[in-house]
Amino acid sequence: MTAAVLEFADTSKAYGGLRPLRIAALRVAAGDRVAILGFDQPAAEVFVNLATGATLPDAGAVSILGRPTHAITTARNGSPRSIDSGSSPSARCCSTRSP
Repeated sequence: MTAAVLEFADTSKAYGGLRPLRIAALRVAAGDRVAILGFDQPAAEVFVNLATGATLPDAGAVSILGRPTHAITTARNGSPRSIDSGSSPSARCCSTRSP
């Protein structure tokens, strides 16, 4: 079995009464292709924020190469990132903003 590059384990995130993300288990190995499908862009943005360590989960864990994503972001003094909310699907991508 190939080592996980990205792993979500019993992960959830809520904002007030809304729970845009709940993942029982997700394991992505090197070379895997993954599509993020959801009802709306905010749910996809929560997923990306958790995966990059920009947001901490309320429950569960998210790791990259076995290390918690928040530890990786803190160690490199990560810059804030967001999903571009362009009007066309091709305009939507992950980007990094300069501080």
